[in-house]
Amino acid sequence: MSKRILIVEDEIIIAKDIELKLLSLGYEVIALCTSGDQAIEVTLSEKPDLILMDINLQGNLDGIQVAQFIQAKVLIPVIYLTSYSDDLTLQRAKITNPLGYIIKPFDERELHTSIELAFYKHDLDQRLLLSERKYRSLFENAQVGIIRCSYPEGIILEANHRFSEMLEYRFSDEKDMYNIFALVVEENDIQRIKTSLRKEGKLNQYEIKVRAGSGKDLWLEGSSWLRVDENIMENVFIDISERKKIEERLRQSQKMETVGQIAAGIAHEINTPLAVVSTRLQILLDDLNPEHEPNSVKQIEIINKNIYRISGIIEKLLGFSRISDSEKTLIDFNELINEVLFFVNPKSRKSGIEIELEQSPDLPGFWSNPNKFEQVFLNIIMNSFDAMPEGGKLKITTSVSRIDSTDYITISFSDTGLGMDKETQSRLFDPFYTTKSRGRGTGLGMYISYGIVKENNGELKVTSQVGKGTIINILLPVSNSNGDNI
Repeated sequence: MSKRILIVEDEIIIAKDIELKLLSLGYEVIALCTSGDQAIEVTLSEKPDLILMDINLQGNLDGIQVAQFIQAKVLIPVIYLTSYSDDLTLQRAKITNPLGYIIKPFDERELHTSIELAFYKHDLDQRLLLSERKYRSLFENAQVGIIRCSYPEGIILEANHRFSEMLEYRFSDEKDMYNIFALVVEENDIQRIKTSLRKEGKLNQYEIKVRAGSGKDLWLEGSSWLRVDENIMENVFIDISERKKIEERLRQSQKMETVGQIAAGIAHEINTPLAVVSTRLQILLDDLNPEHEPNSVKQIEIINKNIYRISGIIEKLLGFSRISDSEKTLIDFNELINEVLFFVNPKSRKSGIEIELEQSPDLPGFWSNPNKFEQVFLNIIMNSFDAMPEGGKLKITTSVSRIDSTDYITISFSDTGLGMDKETQSRLFDPFYTTKSRGRGTGLGMYISYGIVKENNGELKVTSQVGKGTIINILLPVSNSNGDNI
């Protein structure tokens, strides 16, 4: 298909001569215009492939002004045709980025060469523009934070929407200059990044704490690398603040499990002899006559009172081993499970364990302490992982089921692991009972989990078969008799 060309020339004889040259070269001439206003009207309606533009035109607009107006509306390549080659005219013409500048008079070969080069350059420009748009779309719409900074100063030159959203700054505001290093909380992290970039030119998957625009601290995981030829540092970041919170809660849970082991051991060592003492005192008390030996009876009663006091102290010590009860909140179990899975997913991938998740969108909220149920889910999931040393599949489902006219939130964990025999199942919820090797488990995880479920009026049921896997079901009443859960 022939290229369509518009000729804008104030001398009609010259315009006709150019038209004949173009027709002989196989181009289509859509119109001859002698004024700027006419050229604008034809261009906007006909959309030619190229404009041959004289600089001197009839009317109030010259060719350079017409080209500026057209290029603000549509991207059409322009070649200037002029008798002027002075510096002032050239400088004005450059503003419109013409793809050619032909000095009159010119022959057919020169005209043909200029037009073909103009089309070639325009095609390259269009491809470059398309590539830039794709890059810009990827940059702006990426779900990770991306920034480009000067190096070694750290001035943020460009930041995408996600990074601005995470840090709560408007990095696109040119009147403000932000330094990425000024946002980093710990000086040691800054030095670590600079040293790695200086020595190796990159730093992958590092963690830093930064201060957001609101003043809160965020944890970011990032990778940075240098473009030495441009003195540019490019960076990609994701927000791992929630992951850090989950890790901290897990560490707290593990610490409390250790404290629980110590507390339970102390309780056992003290309660046993106390029970013996209390029993013996009761025998003595039964043998005494209160009328004849009132002082002895009184002393025994005082001893008994203090035994109960010691028992109360032991109970408090055991209570200390539990995660502290913050105010109860309405738990979204689907969301809580997703948070736990976010933390354990790296281990599942490393262990070759597939996690299948089926969540009921209509699952009711449950009024309780989310930290405790997070501990329950972590214990069950980690036990499932341990039961699948060669990999396997863990399926987690949430639903609402009705049992004996009562609605229960049901959370099920089904794995394809080693399974358990009857003896192991019977002792699963005993304190300090574990099938793990020495040093790998305390035997309190399932004991604590069972206690948490029970104190929320729920049931924790286990079915297992050696070699086929284990299913653990947690049943929690949608509404209990005390009205604590909704």
